[in-house]
Amino acid sequence: MNPPVFLVVDDHLEVAENNKLYLKNLEKSARCVIAETPTKAFEILDWHTPDLIVVDLHFSTITGDFSAKPGLNLLQNIFQNYPRLNVLVYTENPTPLVNLNGITSHKGGFTVAKKNKPRQDFVEHAISALKGELHLPNELLQKLNDKKLWDEPKIQLLQLACQECLSDWAIAQRTHKCENSVRNCFKQIRKLMGIEALHEYIPEKKKVNNERVAMCMEAHRRNLI
Repeated sequence: MNPPVFLVVDDHLEVAENNKLYLKNLEKSARCVIAETPTKAFEILDWHTPDLIVVDLHFSTITGDFSAKPGLNLLQNIFQNYPRLNVLVYTENPTPLVNLNGITSHKGGFTVAKKNKPRQDFVEHAISALKGELHLPNELLQKLNDKKLWDEPKIQLLQLACQECLSDWAIAQRTHKCENSVRNCFKQIRKLMGIEALHEYIPEKKKVNNERVAMCMEAHRRNLI
């Protein structure tokens, strides 16, 4: 029987080495490989599929900031091309996972461990993932359930309004709808968000005097866009 192979994807070498040590405790004969970037992880996956991949969600960018996009792209690629690969996401903030499609339908194990928890929590999540189990933090489950209320047309309208800053007329042209239909859709979205009256919507104790701003702020808060 071949020894298990564990792939650790993390751009903090010290964290990656510690992950490697704890994974080796699960199986002394295990082979642990470290990839410092998702790009390197792609190369390794093309060569060999491990028994477990441990992925940090956030990676540093050339500007010195941190972004979840590379980690999310890696996970989305795994869902599409390695549907039975066991995955452990090890991160400080799992919220961006809300934007990932296919978590609950992934056929391999998928667990999420937080970096601020004791290391034993990491080990338990690794074991759970290797068993093929799905184990998510309660707050992430709540956000995923909340997002089920939002279909693709609503998300598209929010993206056009809040990310591309298009007017109702421009959105109507882009989506091949009449302008009145777009306005009605936004009215439904605000109602679904609980923004029933503009003067009652006061995020962080600051009154927002624009319906579009209020809607977009709430969309960002819910990680819908």
